[in-house]
Amino acid sequence: MQFDTLRLLDDYNFSYIESHSILTKDYVGIDTCIHCGATGGGKPYMAVARTYTATACYICHTNDFYSFVKAVTGVTDYDGLKGIYKKYGDNVGFSHNRAQEVEVQRPTTLEIPGTTKLIKPAKEYLEDRGYDATFIWEKYGLKSTRYESRVPYRIVIPIKFNNREISYTARSYVKGVEPRYISCEGINEITPHKEVFYGIDNVKGRNVVVVEGGGPDVWRAGNGFIGSFGTEITQQQILLLASRFDNIYFLFDSGESEAQKHAYNAGVILESVGKHCETIEFDEDLDPDDFFKLNPDELIYMRKDLQLS
Repeated sequence: MQFDTLRLLDDYNFSYIESHSILTKDYVGIDTCIHCGATGGGKPYMAVARTYTATACYICHTNDFYSFVKAVTGVTDYDGLKGIYKKYGDNVGFSHNRAQEVEVQRPTTLEIPGTTKLIKPAKEYLEDRGYDATFIWEKYGLKSTRYESRVPYRIVIPIKFNNREISYTARSYVKGVEPRYISCEGINEITPHKEVFYGIDNVKGRNVVVVEGGGPDVWRAGNGFIGSFGTEITQQQILLLASRFDNIYFLFDSGESEAQKHAYNAGVILESVGKHCETIEFDEDLDPDDFFKLNPDELIYMRKDLQLS
């Protein structure tokens, strides 16, 4: 998301360093990191992007622009922060031009490993978790591998965007194997998976529920649910949500405070551009896949209540 950081800093008389040998031209410096408190030596420990929402500390490496805005303005309430993002965000003219980013050359084709055949161990894994294996396999175009792959003994999950396979991840169907997931190498992705959502092509309406997974949570819940591949929502994902949906609900794992913070931060930005956002938490400390497996009636009610399609 674009943001006029320098105007914010000037309006709140917050001291910053315009240039330094360790700063790139897209950033200004702050002498003390608001996250870890690193300071001293006459150099900036924290860098803040001039015209978009990004921060970086040379010690703790934290990127949390939302907390930076709170530290600068002293505003902590939800409505107040919405006003800050609206005033300094995308809908204002910038007095400082962002340097043109270097375009990364990405591949135009993607080879997804595995066979389309639903082999016995993959089918058993899905059925043991309560899925209709054949339906899930065909709907999401899944594949399977044995030993002869860079992702051996796994269910391969293609990631599609605009009806094109742009990446993949692969989940082990053998109990106890780590890591459970192996994903496509970043340099081989047609589009970075953290710029899109799993299952987004299947959503037909303007309402959506965002879950943090990239497969099972969406399979269980069905159309209208999309997976963000982790709890942190990137700027590209926020822009995608804003362009396609009006009502956005975040359903991350209950009991994970960091996950709820990321959902809240994304909601603040989206509501500043006129979207309706809510976070949903379960009373039980379960992820959505497990919760809906145990409480199928809750899924039926949620789909009807939120008008998902």
